[in-house]
Amino acid sequence: MSCYEKLCPSQIQQPFNTVLAELTEAFVRKRPSPFDVEIDWIHPSCRDLAIEELAANRQDRERFLAQAIKSGLLLAMSLGGGPEGKRDLPLLQTDTDWRIFTARAELIVQEEPSFLSTLWFNCKTLIKAAGENASLKEAAARLRKIILEALVPQTVKSLSDQAKAYEEVDALNSLFNICDELGIHPRVNLAGAWKECLARAKYWVEDDRVIWQDEFIPKRILKFLQVVRQWLPDEYKSALKNRLVD
Repeated sequence: MSCYEKLCPSQIQQPFNTVLAELTEAFVRKRPSPFDVEIDWIHPSCRDLAIEELAANRQDRERFLAQAIKSGLLLAMSLGGGPEGKRDLPLLQTDTDWRIFTARAELIVQEEPSFLSTLWFNCKTLIKAAGENASLKEAAARLRKIILEALVPQTVKSLSDQAKAYEEVDALNSLFNICDELGIHPRVNLAGAWKECLARAKYWVEDDRVIWQDEFIPKRILKFLQVVRQWLPDEYKSALKNRLVD
């Protein structure tokens, strides 16, 4: 419901349940789930029709991109859609579309830095497709530049905030992998992450429970140390020298 209220223009918006009732069994269907009722397309052709209508209207397209969640951004940069598999990048048609897409992607990776790896995977897929379809080369270069100049710096900033690099160590590892493929060296501030790592280790050692009753903390600490040792060996050695790591 929240997505509907954000994306549907207020001047034509009707109550969500009314719209859902009108669309059910014609375009969408409701399916029970463990937590709530899920809504899905009744047939892929209905989804294709909705995407085509959205892509054809500039204002609707821009509104969608400005409010998109992760799945919406992935739709915008999707390849091989439509009934004939020839619909590429349906919502990225103008410079404005790309600017809105970039701004929205920055906000999402700020909150969920792990999303960068998904975007990078799709970028590599686009680059590969551009090798066979010259019409995609400009878009592939543009997306790569967005990731390099906007999304990687935003992810670095996010992971440098307080203890986030420790809490989201998989995202940290993915960032280093992506930067390695891009040929750059991110400067992530791990001061907060080190502090949290030491605090969690102290808590685990001093906890009254038998140590093998809590495997999560030592596994997370080990993973963090392994990532730092692999990608930032000098920082890891410095931590050893200063007895931050035993």
